[in-house]
Amino acid sequence: MVPSVWLLALIRNYVSPHYRPSPL
Repeated sequence: MVPSVWLLALIRNYVSPHYRPSPL
């Protein structure tokens, strides 16, 4: 079983660059 903290970090690490707000 994977720790939720590790899983959350992995998801955020994957999602972060995709949903990064464009500089205004």
